[in-house]
Amino acid sequence: MKTWTTLVSFLWLAATASATDRFYDDVKASSGNGKYRAEAVSPQNAGGGRRAFQDEFTVSLAEAATGRTLWSWKQPSGAASPVSLVISDDGVVIMEDAWDTFHVFDPAGNPHAVISPLREFPGSEIKEYADFTTAGTFWQQFAMSGFVHESGRDLWYFRTYWGRLFAIDYHAAALLRDPVLEARLEDRIVHETRSWLAGFGGTFIGPCGSCSNPTILPEVAKRAFVVLQYGLSPDDGFVKDVIRNSDEGHHPDIKDYLARMTGKHARKQRYRILAWAGAAILLSLLAVLATRAFRGRKTQAVA
Repeated sequence: MKTWTTLVSFLWLAATASATDRFYDDVKASSGNGKYRAEAVSPQNAGGGRRAFQDEFTVSLAEAATGRTLWSWKQPSGAASPVSLVISDDGVVIMEDAWDTFHVFDPAGNPHAVISPLREFPGSEIKEYADFTTAGTFWQQFAMSGFVHESGRDLWYFRTYWGRLFAIDYHAAALLRDPVLEARLEDRIVHETRSWLAGFGGTFIGPCGSCSNPTILPEVAKRAFVVLQYGLSPDDGFVKDVIRNSDEGHHPDIKDYLARMTGKHARKQRYRILAWAGAAILLSLLAVLATRAFRGRKTQAVA
């Protein structure tokens, strides 16, 4: 599976000379508590006309109150350009680049590459749920992400619309491959979505941040996939309302992606999630039994 995914990524990179132009805008972000702000700025975005595939970005982190720059980093020649930034409340910056790799910046402003999901996710999933275009592979539409503290770790998680989740321990700059932890994060997302749905006020449409037409609100769109996958709305009434309010002229069109999760797709994904959660519970039970057995042998040895 990974071989197939790597081959597709290679062929796409090899074809960029004739691919659709991509434009990398300057990016700004603030931490949730408002203490920090970060930006990625390229001189090629200054002025009027601009070329495609901008680079020469400088990424920096500053204190919001004083404007004092804590560190800055210049994009090396040939490196992928930044496309998004997020900041934890304690000032850790996570940057995603144009090649779908995530980087965690340490306190000195040095980036540590953590994960390229197109290499980590099963190739069958990427083929089934992502979109391959001349402008690249689109897989992040309607995704959920955020900072959480779980199992004694400070994490940033990312969950695709079809339910694949990964988590980064951002202090260790490490991708965590822990099915028990992933199951707990998934359970948290489902619980939060159930609470969100109970308090939903019925507003589906809002302004589009990148176009002039109104569209499904981002939070509504993200939650719709969790609601569908876990059957949180009787007769899928909420999901039907989302589809009814969607705009066919808007890209990406949420109807197309919800359709991938209905029927066999939804059942298949639910089986995957159930199997995943079952494996996590089994591992936890085995760990408990092993600990008890070890303590029993230790007690017998002392006696």
